[in-house]
Amino acid sequence: MIEFVPLSIDYRIESNQPIIRIWGRTREDQSICVFVKGFEPYFYTDLEEIPPFPEIKKVEKVKKFAPFGFQTSKKEFTKVTTDLPGSVKKIREVIHTQAQTWESDLPFAHRFEIDADIPGTKFCSVEGKEMPPRTLAEINFLANSIKPTNLSLDPFQNLRILSFDIEVRTTSGLPVGGRNPILSIGITKSKGDHNSSEVLIARDIDTPIPNCRSFSSEREMIREFIETIRTFDPDIITGFNVVNFDLKYLSDRIEFLNKEVRRRDQKLRLAIGRENKREKVSFREGQGGKKTIEMSASITGRIILDAASLIRKNFALPSYSLKKVAEELLSYPKLDLSPKEINETFIKDPAKLIEYNQRDAELPIAILKELGLLLRYSQLSELLHLSLDEVISHGTGFLVEHQFFRLFRSNDRLMPFNHHSNESQTKKGATVLNPTKNVFENVAIFDFSSLYPSLIIHHNISPDTLILEEKQEIPYQVAPNGAKFVSPDTHIGILPNYLKNLIEERKKVKQQIKIEKEKRKLEFLEAKQNSLKILANSFYGAIGWEASRLFNIQITNAITAYGRSALEKATNLIKNKFNTEIIYGDSIGKNEI
Repeated sequence: MIEFVPLSIDYRIESNQPIIRIWGRTREDQSICVFVKGFEPYFYTDLEEIPPFPEIKKVEKVKKFAPFGFQTSKKEFTKVTTDLPGSVKKIREVIHTQAQTWESDLPFAHRFEIDADIPGTKFCSVEGKEMPPRTLAEINFLANSIKPTNLSLDPFQNLRILSFDIEVRTTSGLPVGGRNPILSIGITKSKGDHNSSEVLIARDIDTPIPNCRSFSSEREMIREFIETIRTFDPDIITGFNVVNFDLKYLSDRIEFLNKEVRRRDQKLRLAIGRENKREKVSFREGQGGKKTIEMSASITGRIILDAASLIRKNFALPSYSLKKVAEELLSYPKLDLSPKEINETFIKDPAKLIEYNQRDAELPIAILKELGLLLRYSQLSELLHLSLDEVISHGTGFLVEHQFFRLFRSNDRLMPFNHHSNESQTKKGATVLNPTKNVFENVAIFDFSSLYPSLIIHHNISPDTLILEEKQEIPYQVAPNGAKFVSPDTHIGILPNYLKNLIEERKKVKQQIKIEKEKRKLEFLEAKQNSLKILANSFYGAIGWEASRLFNIQITNAITAYGRSALEKATNLIKNKFNTEIIYGDSIGKNEI
């Protein structure tokens, strides 16, 4: 038996069967890859007679609740089990010409994570046997069973984190395409309470400089950097803009340098994952904020965590440069060197460049640690029963959808296929009262406490309480938009019940915060209460998003209609009771008057 914390999950096809792989770290501080065999892809359909596909392994009739609507009895669906994950899409597309499917677009590794109820960043105990090396993880283990323990992850005690920063010779503007030489690479390694930093520099140095290793060529320096990652074996690789710049430029630079090399065995490879020494970092372009292109990267068995991205998600700052972030949020500043000075110090004063580069590699670790960001995401992972890798790399829409999958599964309710309909539906938003322009004194602010979650709980709004058919014998409430929801005395909805538990749990945690004296426990509690708040306030935004698989116009408009009504009642009460003027109010965002 081995205890380990799962950090990321993927799968590979071997001997024509899918093998789940869970990457993590043991309590004894060894990297591990746990292999799970026998888990098969499946989906549901209402097609009674399934066409004879050779990829289908099993067809069976099951009883489930449909996604939407109050139902007193389950319906019959067909569960189709296939040989490989890729077969699901092929069969689904044929079935969609004549019937519906459910949960046929759920990625295979994510399906396993939900069905096996992998507990996020709680340690698991795994029974089975150790295997011969099949990956670069220190332990390769074939699982017979995986069970959660009660031990939570402390990311800075239990994980290995490596931050790096590259300095590039520049002439004008930001270097792109790998054409400019990399002068130095700053590295900070975090393990337990210990941080260590060093800088690799691509030039000979006569007098030794502390925390520096010099190399006669750029190629040698890059090769040593890759070997440093393999030797340290980090669970998390981080940096500031590490994906959009450092990793991508390093990859481009390696390609540029390899043009001069004919022998394959002498070519550099940015193979820094745990798969093998051949698999390179993969990059993918996606849509960032304000119509910008944002790069994402994938390293097998390791988490890529861009500190700049986390700062943008969690803090409102006038600028998101590393200098400004350090000034505003951290206990020590970034050092200053212009691109021209970087070029000059490399030649004339390498010690100054090394100090600068080292600080830039240290700051991302400080961002994760001092600001509690890694602990916050670790707690969110534990609450959601979702791998830390996915919590970090996805937005709130995905996190909420994952939780709906878990909640629906435990209630024998199917999740719908996500059609991403482009049809415009009339969605009525919140109320925003026109602000009175002036300078005021003695202003009172009234804040709705968790407005939308409270409304969902109070009015029992949920996909499983929505009345789709008239049933006079069932007590129900009518929302201002006309939608009908079953009375909580008859049936408490999945969503209001879950939100109520989140809010009650947060109240308990806040009480614990008031009496807790031990610093590390207090940090855990603060991270947990913050995660509970984020989660509770995210559900409306996710189900009110038209691209969500659980978007329903009646539910969405019911919530915002109740919000508008609450704002109207509150403003009338304040006007009548205090005989005062309302200068602004809204039923969105901070929910303030």
